[in-house]
Amino acid sequence: MKTAEEKAKKYADSIIQVVVPGTGVTFTVDDLNEFAQRDYLAGYNEAIRWRDPKEELPELLPNRDYSNNVLAKVEGYTETQVMCLLFVPDDEGGWGYVWGNCYGDINGEAEWDDDYEVIGWRPIE
Repeated sequence: MKTAEEKAKKYADSIIQVVVPGTGVTFTVDDLNEFAQRDYLAGYNEAIRWRDPKEELPELLPNRDYSNNVLAKVEGYTETQVMCLLFVPDDEGGWGYVWGNCYGDINGEAEWDDDYEVIGWRPIE
């Protein structure tokens, strides 16, 4: 059970106001906590959002021809796959990309295969 002093401190903390300089806007500590939670959840939701590989691909690691491992939804597979994006030379002397499968090992090396049709991917968090 909380003491009267603990209850008073909690109440005082909740009504402390923060003034935004030059605006006259004030926020309580509770307001700021709510904003922080909302911003954290927005960032988390963005991080776990499934991306369409036709619109966005994982970035290559610096000085490498592959990305970090990601979670991928693959056409024809019911389970989520651990994969990475690999850039490889194409037949015309340029570069293309293929998806490499890490076979469930989030830290594993991928084996590339151009037969995987990734329909969604997201970073591993």
